[in-house]
Amino acid sequence: MAQSGAGPWLVLQKDQYTDGSDRYEQTSFAYGTTGNNLGKLTSANNKRAETQLNYNSLGLVAEKSVKYLTTQKTTAPQLKTHYAYSAGGKLKQIGLPSGNIVNYDYNATGQLTGIRFNDQSFINNIQYNANGVKAWTYSQ
Repeated sequence: MAQSGAGPWLVLQKDQYTDGSDRYEQTSFAYGTTGNNLGKLTSANNKRAETQLNYNSLGLVAEKSVKYLTTQKTTAPQLKTHYAYSAGGKLKQIGLPSGNIVNYDYNATGQLTGIRFNDQSFINNIQYNANGVKAWTYSQ
């Protein structure tokens, strides 16, 4: 593993191109040094994409931003996904880059009871047995 440049950068892997060629590129990973990001993965960058992560006070991902790179980095759109959690750390909502919202509903014991897409029921009536999820209802 090689460390380079300023900051806590660490090169951990090399990725093969999807066309199967033998050209490789390095993906660099950085870890936070302050606040909620301390010690957590905050970026993963290579020639194809730049990914940034930010964390909340519970240490859970609050925002993920991905910028797929073109030959002109400044023209690539940045896609942001936002995550919201309950006080106990259960995922409650995902805000997608498209503007769509996914909500997760739980019962009093903390079991997932439903998933809504743009406030329309998507999966509901989730039933459990001793081994976990037993059944659910899917709505189109």
